[in-house]
Amino acid sequence: MRIQHPQGLVAHRVEVCKGGLFLGCEEPFPPLFTRLSLTLRLDGEDFTCEGEVVRHVDTAHARTWGSTAGIGVQLQPTPPRLRELLSRPHAPEDAVTSP
Repeated sequence: MRIQHPQGLVAHRVEVCKGGLFLGCEEPFPPLFTRLSLTLRLDGEDFTCEGEVVRHVDTAHARTWGSTAGIGVQLQPTPPRLRELLSRPHAPEDAVTSP
């Protein structure tokens, strides 16, 4: 996966969900409603799309909930083929790879 953001953003974990992604990353996070340009490789196909940061999970909350710190990204709009692939069940670590 490639992410374009002025301050740089490195995702160490990606979870695919219907309509979006959860990117496990370190703080500081991009502000809510920040637009990100993403290139995703899913099932051997590359998709270029836009996403918007809609959720922050800081380190303290992640520890409390037993999850990973990071951001929720809603894809806008999701191309039909990508939407189809995102609706299939995937293992989080295998779902999205680097192109």
